[in-house]
Amino acid sequence: MRHGIFEEYYQDDKNTMKYTATYKKDVLLEEHYYNEFGEEIAPDGSKPTNNGTTENGGTEEGGGKKKKDKKKKKE
Repeated sequence: MRHGIFEEYYQDDKNTMKYTATYKKDVLLEEHYYNEFGEEIAPDGSKPTNNGTTENGGTEEGGGKKKKDKKKKKE
C-alpha cells in the first residue's frame, strides 16, 4: 500500500527532481513530472495546460459544483 510522498530524481550533478507523487491509502492525490531543467511538464512530455480545471472537471479553487443559496421562507 502506497502512502505518502514519492519522489524520483535525475542522475545529474544538480540532483534535479524528475517526478513526484502524493498517495493517501493507495489512492493517487497528486502527480507531477519535471524536465531536466526542473520545469513542470505534462506526463506526455509537453508543457502542462494551466486552464484552472482538474482531471474530474472541477476547479482548483472550488473543487467542483458550487452550492446554491437557500431562499428564506416567507411567514
